[in-house]
Amino acid sequence: MKKKINLAFIYPLLLALYPIIFLYAHNLSEVTFNDIFPYIALSFLFFLIVFILFKSVIKNIERTGFITAVFFLIFFSYGFVFDFISSFFFVRQFVLLPIWGCLFLGIFYWIFKSSKKEIFAKIGKILTVVFSILIFINLIQILPYEFSRYSKDDSQNRVTYSERSKTSTDPEKYCDKNKCYDIYYIILDEYAGFDSIKSIFGYDNSNFLKFLNDRNFIFAKNSKAKSPDTFENISSNLNMENLKPADKIEAYKYIGDNKVSAYLKGKGYTTVVFNNSYLPDNMTANADYNLMANKSNQVNSVLLVLINKTMLRPLVPYIKKWSETENRRLFILRELKDLDYIKSPKFVYVHLVCPHPPFQFDKDGNLVDTQNAYNWTDKKYYLGQYIFITKEIQKVIDVLQKKDAIIIVQSDHGVRQNHFDETGEMQHYSYIPEKAFENILSAFYLPEFKDSIPDNLKSFNTFKIILNYYFGENLEIL
Repeated sequence: MKKKINLAFIYPLLLALYPIIFLYAHNLSEVTFNDIFPYIALSFLFFLIVFILFKSVIKNIERTGFITAVFFLIFFSYGFVFDFISSFFFVRQFVLLPIWGCLFLGIFYWIFKSSKKEIFAKIGKILTVVFSILIFINLIQILPYEFSRYSKDDSQNRVTYSERSKTSTDPEKYCDKNKCYDIYYIILDEYAGFDSIKSIFGYDNSNFLKFLNDRNFIFAKNSKAKSPDTFENISSNLNMENLKPADKIEAYKYIGDNKVSAYLKGKGYTTVVFNNSYLPDNMTANADYNLMANKSNQVNSVLLVLINKTMLRPLVPYIKKWSETENRRLFILRELKDLDYIKSPKFVYVHLVCPHPPFQFDKDGNLVDTQNAYNWTDKKYYLGQYIFITKEIQKVIDVLQKKDAIIIVQSDHGVRQNHFDETGEMQHYSYIPEKAFENILSAFYLPEFKDSIPDNLKSFNTFKIILNYYFGENLEIL
């Protein structure tokens, strides 16, 4: 007679994997299977270690399966319980965490002493069905989405813009015979326009306005962001059309391989990207130069959300401090002024995630306390970083103007109502009007430019104006 295989390990394994699969299913627009797979593998390894450890102590496999399931239930529920208790009264983690640990030890002791093995076997069968159903429900969301994502790529038989530029351009480049200015496209993330910074934060930014006027910048005074979403705006701007990417993954492709860079490369430009912005570190742009700070972000935001719900929650601030590029903004501000070693003409794309949080600098450039890195309740943190980046971008402009370059300084969007806090949870700030994101900065330094820029310029038309005037194109301004 064949020995029956005991499957008491199935349901604790499903429980260990479920939180990862759940987060994957609810963040499909931001992550792919390749992003999430290492965490699934890590969770599986964690399960094996815990299961084998408990088996060595308890011996009986039914009880081992049950206590392993209890361990993962307590481990993954800690953050939810902490948030629930915190909604009623203040509690410190160093108080709740030992209580949570003692709760598990008490259950472990009870199971270890229990002699009713059949109860754990029956409970195990029920939980196997329950978690199988839960995972199946999430897979119903995941599989069609992933199928549509990859079938879309296959059906388009996508040829990159850069590949088109190589095959469609004559060996002799346009810039070999014509004057071509260096182009610096600088995005200041969540930089409020002159109206909203005054009405919401009580700050008069007229000194910066005067600075730009004195340096012959042209303004699109009524230019508005079309969306509060960075990915939608930047992908649209760099591709000169009103794009609505299905998700962030699709937007990454549009940003990393965009029409503007490909066009200019075809004309003879050297393309430069500071890959310290809204391209993930494992995805580089199709540029001649991808410039990065020495240290890069290695922690996926979904992972941080996951850890924040577990008993590892107290480690989140330290993980974020370790994973976040310490001087990413300062690196860009420094290197942007000194690109003479790169052959001209060059197109330089710069996405400065500033004054967008995390709030790192006060108005004088001093570091703020990390506990206030996502503090929108006190207006001084956004405003301090806003003033800091305003001062720094003036220094950049002073340097770049001496190089006789085209300089475009724009917000991707203005200040928004909703923001993630330090735990990765979305918060709403009612003092910020819903449409404040529309009010943006849109300023241009255009050497020898004799044309005009519409006051109500749509940002995705920006490069149409540049290409029409400086390269003789006839692109329709929508």
